[in-house]
Amino acid sequence: KGLYEAVFLADSYGKPVIVTECGKPDPLDDGTAPEFLVKHLVWLSRALRDGADVQGFFYWSLMDNYEWNHGLGMKFGLYAVDPLDAQKTRVPRQAVEVYSRIALGNEIPKDLVELYPEPR
Repeated sequence: KGLYEAVFLADSYGKPVIVTECGKPDPLDDGTAPEFLVKHLVWLSRALRDGADVQGFFYWSLMDNYEWNHGLGMKFGLYAVDPLDAQKTRVPRQAVEVYSRIALGNEIPKDLVELYPEPR
């Protein structure tokens, strides 16, 4: 819900809003990133429905990388990257399929909303 409120606060300045770096660390690929993504995009879609001028949404990062205050310890990309792998092979995390389905369909599929419902 905080994203919804933040979008309207930013929108109140009369400028289009672009949400950047929205995501969460997902070091164990434990399924929490897909849930985080769906719930945040549900709130963002509500903001659009209610008139916010949102022009873009970007997940936190495409792939794991170096963070100044955490080094290589935080794993937050859509794709996992082993820093010791010379080829820097990208391995998709669970959020990739979810984000892809949402982006390609330009909507949040009903089954994802039902899988990750808002608490009542």
